[in-house]
Amino acid sequence: GNTAWKKSWDNLGYSDAASDIVISPQGNIVVTGTAIADYLDEHEKMATVIYDEDGNFQTAFSEGNDITIGKKVVTNKSGDAWVLGESSYFGEDPFTYVQRIGSVSWLTSYAGSVNGEEDVTPVSIAVDSSGFAYAAVQVDYKDANNTEHYYPILLKLDPQGVPVWEKEIPGIYESEGLTAGFVLRSVVTNEAGKSFYTGYSKPAGEPSSSLNVITGRINSAGGTDWLDSFDHAELADYGISVA
Repeated sequence: GNTAWKKSWDNLGYSDAASDIVISPQGNIVVTGTAIADYLDEHEKMATVIYDEDGNFQTAFSEGNDITIGKKVVTNKSGDAWVLGESSYFGEDPFTYVQRIGSVSWLTSYAGSVNGEEDVTPVSIAVDSSGFAYAAVQVDYKDANNTEHYYPILLKLDPQGVPVWEKEIPGIYESEGLTAGFVLRSVVTNEAGKSFYTGYSKPAGEPSSSLNVITGRINSAGGTDWLDSFDHAELADYGISVA
C-alpha cells in the first residue's frame, strides 16, 4: 500500500485538471484533461500527458481553442492512444474532438450534420483490433418548429481519422411537448467492432415520469443487431453503464 511514485504536470504555471486515465498494454500511463493556456483570456486546451510505468515523463500534447477538455482516453494493443474531447466557445456551441496519439497521429472534430447549430457533447470512445475508433456523442438541437431534439450518434473513424459512417443510435421513444430524445449514458465496443450501448428514454403512451432502460448492439457496418427496452413496475428506470 505504499506510494511507489507521484508526479505532477504543469502547463505554463496555470491551473490544470485531469479527467481520465488509462494504462496501455506496454505499462505506460496516459492521462487526459485540460490545461489553461492563457490565464487572462481563460483559454483551455485539451491536454494529454504520458508517463512510463515508473513515473518517468514521456511526452505531452495540447490541442484546441477557447475551452477544450479531454474527457475520455483509450489505448490499443500497440499502445497508441485515442482521446475524446469537448470544445466550446466559452460554454456556447459545444462540439467534439477525437485525437489519436502514437504510431499515427491526427486530430479531427465533429459538430453535427443537421443544421450546423447542434450542441455536440462527447460520451465515450473505443477502438477495435483493426484500429478503427468508435466515438459516441450526444446531439442537441432545435428544428424550425422550435422542437428540441436530443439523441446520440455513433461515429466510426478509420485508423487515419477519416469518417467511415455515422449512425443515430436507435432508441424507443416519442416526442412530447418541446422535447424528443434518447439519453445515451454508456457505450462499449469489442475487438470485432460491435458496439453495445445503454441509456434511457420515455416510451410511447407513457407519462413523462416513466422512463425505460434502452440497451442495444450496433455491428461494425453500422447496422442495428438488436434493441431492447426494460421497464420495472412503470417507474423511472435509467441505464447508466454497460460492460
